Amino acid sequence: MEFQLIDNEEKRRYEFRVGDLIAFSEYIRAKDKIYLTHTEVPSELAGKGIGTKLIGAVLEDIKR
Repeated sequence: MEFQLIDNEEKRRYEFRVGDLIAFSEYIRAKDKIYLTHTEVPSELAGKGIGTKLIGAVLEDIKR
Protein backbone atom coordinates (compact mmCIF):
# COMPACT_ATOMS: atom_id res chain seq x y z
CA MET A 1 0.00 0.00 0.00
CA GLU A 2 1.15 3.52 -0.79
CA PHE A 3 0.19 6.44 1.41
CA GLN A 4 0.52 10.19 1.15
CA LEU A 5 2.13 11.76 4.19
CA ILE A 6 0.20 14.80 5.42
CA ASP A 7 1.74 17.31 7.83
CA ASN A 8 -1.34 18.52 9.67
CA GLU A 9 0.25 21.59 11.25
CA GLU A 10 -3.01 22.70 12.91
CA LYS A 11 -3.16 19.46 14.93
CA ARG A 12 0.66 19.18 15.09
CA ARG A 13 0.78 15.70 13.69
CA TYR A 14 1.76 13.73 10.61
CA GLU A 15 -1.00 11.61 9.13
CA PHE A 16 -1.70 8.73 6.80
CA ARG A 17 -5.34 8.52 5.77
CA VAL A 18 -6.67 5.08 4.96
CA GLY A 19 -10.28 5.43 3.85
CA ASP A 20 -12.09 6.97 6.81
CA LEU A 21 -9.31 6.01 9.24
CA ILE A 22 -6.29 8.08 10.22
CA ALA A 23 -2.98 6.81 11.54
CA PHE A 24 -0.94 9.64 13.03
CA SER A 25 2.20 10.68 14.83
CA GLU A 26 2.01 13.79 17.01
CA TYR A 27 4.95 16.15 17.34
CA ILE A 28 6.28 19.21 19.11
CA ARG A 29 8.47 21.72 17.28
CA ALA A 30 11.03 23.47 19.49
CA LYS A 31 13.47 25.81 17.76
CA ASP A 32 15.21 23.67 15.14
CA LYS A 33 14.10 20.29 16.53
CA ILE A 34 11.04 18.11 16.17
CA TYR A 35 10.05 15.71 18.94
CA LEU A 36 7.71 12.84 18.09
CA THR A 37 5.50 12.40 21.14
CA HIS A 38 2.83 9.84 20.28
CA THR A 39 1.95 7.55 17.39
CA GLU A 40 -1.39 5.84 16.97
CA VAL A 41 -2.76 3.38 14.42
CA PRO A 42 -6.46 2.47 14.49
CA SER A 43 -7.04 -1.11 15.63
CA GLU A 44 -8.67 -1.89 12.27
CA LEU A 45 -5.27 -1.28 10.64
CA ALA A 46 -3.13 -3.12 13.21
CA GLY A 47 -0.62 -5.68 11.96
CA LYS A 48 -0.38 -4.22 8.45
CA GLY A 49 2.89 -2.34 8.90
CA ILE A 50 1.22 1.05 8.64
CA GLY A 51 2.84 2.40 11.82
CA THR A 52 6.27 1.41 10.56
CA LYS A 53 5.64 3.05 7.17
CA LEU A 54 4.28 6.17 8.86
CA ILE A 55 7.34 6.62 11.08
CA GLY A 56 9.67 5.92 8.14
CA ALA A 57 7.94 8.60 6.05
CA VAL A 58 7.95 11.05 8.96
CA LEU A 59 11.70 10.60 9.53
CA GLU A 60 12.39 11.12 5.83
CA ASP A 61 10.31 14.31 5.86
CA ILE A 62 12.17 15.59 8.94
CA LYS A 63 15.54 14.94 7.24
CA ARG A 64 14.48 17.16 4.34
